[in-house]
Amino acid sequence: MSVENATTAQRRSITPRHWDRAIGGAIYGIVYLAFAWLPGSQSWYMWPPMATYGVYIALTDGVGKALIADNSPRHVRGAAMGVFYALTGLTTLIASLMTGIIWDRYGATPALTISSFLDAIALVSLSTHLTEPREKRQNSHG
Repeated sequence: MSVENATTAQRRSITPRHWDRAIGGAIYGIVYLAFAWLPGSQSWYMWPPMATYGVYIALTDGVGKALIADNSPRHVRGAAMGVFYALTGLTTLIASLMTGIIWDRYGATPALTISSFLDAIALVSLSTHLTEPREKRQNSHG
């Protein structure tokens, strides 16, 4: 196998967990756009996006834990989980406060649209990480 083919194979050796996270993130962004732009006067319009939001939760809920377990040394796995959830809680609090402020000042549509936009930025960041050769990712972590 040539060096070029080996690099291509490394780039494509992405775990299903990463794909679950990426697909879940895309669903999240689409659902939040739907919440932002569907007419609020018809509450039944919200049911399909809400059901789809359940798919996002199902795809991503356990993925964070699994990725931490897969990528941290056994002797610090518990601490890694603790740091992961502490940072998740902190960033969720900050994002919720920012969204609430935008919602209060400008309404639901801008707040949810911005959330969807920030999700798109996170997906681009994740996809950049996923297309980086696995060997390079592993070497950068220790």
